[in-house]
Amino acid sequence: MKKSFPYIAAAVVVMLLGLFLIFGMKRPRQFDGRITLNRNDKIPYGTYVAFHSLQHLFPSSKILVNREAPHSWSDVSSFAQNQALIIVTPQFLANRDEMNELIEFAKRGNEVFISTKYISQPVQDYLRCEVTGSEYGLAREMDFMEDSLDVKLDFSPQLAPQNFFFPGYRFDSYFVKYDSLIGSQYGFATNEINGQEFRLPDFMALKAGNGHIFLHLAPICFSNYFLLHHNNMEYYNKALSVIPENENKIVWDEYYLHKYYMDSGDKGRNNENDILSGLMKHPAFRAAVWLIVISLLLYLLQEIRRKQRYIMEYAKPRNDSLDFVKTIGRLYYEKADHKNLSRKMTSYFLEHVRSRYKLSTTVLDENFIRNLQMKSGQPEDMIREIVTFINGIDQSMEISSAELEAFHKRLEEFYKTA
Repeated sequence: MKKSFPYIAAAVVVMLLGLFLIFGMKRPRQFDGRITLNRNDKIPYGTYVAFHSLQHLFPSSKILVNREAPHSWSDVSSFAQNQALIIVTPQFLANRDEMNELIEFAKRGNEVFISTKYISQPVQDYLRCEVTGSEYGLAREMDFMEDSLDVKLDFSPQLAPQNFFFPGYRFDSYFVKYDSLIGSQYGFATNEINGQEFRLPDFMALKAGNGHIFLHLAPICFSNYFLLHHNNMEYYNKALSVIPENENKIVWDEYYLHKYYMDSGDKGRNNENDILSGLMKHPAFRAAVWLIVISLLLYLLQEIRRKQRYIMEYAKPRNDSLDFVKTIGRLYYEKADHKNLSRKMTSYFLEHVRSRYKLSTTVLDENFIRNLQMKSGQPEDMIREIVTFINGIDQSMEISSAELEAFHKRLEEFYKTA
């Protein structure tokens, strides 16, 4: 294996050079036509510009991002007011419970701004409106979408509607009917058929208690491509001017954007938006992945070979010193030489005190007892009993086995707890 290793290394180097030559060359950039409406995407149909412009549009408001369902909000208060929830998603798939939560949220003095191409039937029922447009979402081919979009904002009957043009995908829908008692038209798209222009309402304001629910049916107007085209940023500023500037919180909602990809049955789009699938589309990333795989295989081949002989298992060495101490202790005890054994135990105890607590053991008086008690943290009664026994060894004619056992017990308590 050692002889073949240089050849393996040379093969790896050649492979790296080949991958560098193949994938390192600059290739013409292709237009990314995916409609993600994601705040982190800088591609034409992401919403990076829209999200990062919120702080400029609402300088005194706190900008937050929500990824939770209405009944599980953590950053949004369902009972406070002066809050605005901005929802930008291809399809607004709220169920009846979620729609009821949003309406109650608006009634307490908050604003809900929804920009979407298609809204679910429960939402249309709640808001007494009917929306037309594609119900196929993003799973269908973009080739079937029309190019260019012409939208207008109409906030006041005294002012002429302001026109905004966009040359990209026409990803929008419009209201077929709505309840004029609770809704006001704020904008429309235009469509020309046989030389005749038709106005298609796509922006409504619906009154809900002390707040409003705004329905905007052209989410492509919040894409990077639209906002950066000519003066279309003015459309963004005016469309969101329906939200008071002094709101406490501006919440960019991502729950319904993720719910669309999870629940709409758009499996093709889910695969496209998968992180690994998206990364594997880049040649450089694929090359890096294959390089890692090949490197791991080479490392595995290099390391699986046995590098040395099998090492026999040996028994753990015994502590002969401990056996010797036990043997000597039993010898003194069996001879009933309790006084001599007590001296041995005393010597060991005093050596322990000197080495661990750095105390002098020349004189075992009251001062020694206090110092040992402070440093060891042991009860004073225990230390006093040990010191009294040690001081009385030489004065005693003999020491009984009961006294020796009591002394040994005290020493063991001291060693275990000190």
